[in-house]
Parts: sequence; C-alpha cells; structure tokens
Amino acid sequence: MDHSVLTILDLGIITAYLVIMVLVGVYSVRRIQNTKDYYVAGRSFGPMVLMATVCATIIGGSGLMGRAGVAYTDGFKAVLTAIPYLLGMFIFSGIAGKISDIGMQYGITSIPELFERRFGRAAKITLSVLIAFAMMGTVASQVTATATIIRMLGGRVRPLL
Repeated sequence: MDHSVLTILDLGIITAYLVIMVLVGVYSVRRIQNTKDYYVAGRSFGPMVLMATVCATIIGGSGLMGRAGVAYTDGFKAVLTAIPYLLGMFIFSGIAGKISDIGMQYGITSIPELFERRFGRAAKITLSVLIAFAMMGTVASQVTATATIIRMLGGRVRPLL
C-alpha cells in the first residue's frame, strides 16, 4: 500500500478517535451536576473501570513510545521494568472498593484527602507533592507519545527548547 494512503488512513483513524472522545466528553459533561461529580464521576465507576483508567494512564504513553520495541531489543530486563506498575495496579485493584466506600462515607474525593483524614495535614501535603511529581513524568510521556505519533505521520515537530 502506498505511504500516502497509509498516512491518510492513519489520520482518519486518529481523527475518528478524537471525534469520539469529544462526543464522550460532551455526553459526560451534561451529567455533571457539581464539582464532586466532576472529580469522582458521581462515584459511578466500579473497580474494573478504575483499574482500566489507571492502566491507560500509566501504560498509554509508554506503549506508544515503544516499550514493545525496547523489550524486543533489550530482552527480559525491559519487561522487568513494567513489573512495579503491574504490582501497583493489582494492589490498587484490591483496595479500590474499600477506598471508594470510605470516600462515600466521609465525602472524600481524593487520596490526599483520605491520607489527611487518617494521618493529618502533613501527610496530605506530602502525598500531594509526590503525586504532582509523579504526574510530571506521566504528562511528559503523553506529550512525547503525541509528538511521536505526529512525527510518524510525517509531520515536523520542533522541540520547544
């Protein structure tokens, strides 16, 4: 198949995906009645949806950036780097229901709030800083993944620095 046909097909798939995501967003925003609905989705997600969300957040960018290729070239040691994520997801899945129950009981909308309730304000601040630090890496991987997709489609992405 011609390269230009593949590029058009790729762009069509990406465009369809983006349109579907916007439609899901428009549908979802109509269901939001207050800030807590926004933060915790009206507490309507079960453990499987929560686990899938965590997986998509953690694995999404790294998958697009070539974890499979790294595993192919570097072997089993590259696969070992994913084990902490896998363990974390299993642990989270095991306690997600309990966290949700406590959140509903006390009106808690975040893990830092949960820590504050159990351990005090210093724990909340410490955990919030750690989460912000960890999310910088996640956001960076998502931006890099997006740039990789654009570059693969033949676009020119220039570094900001």
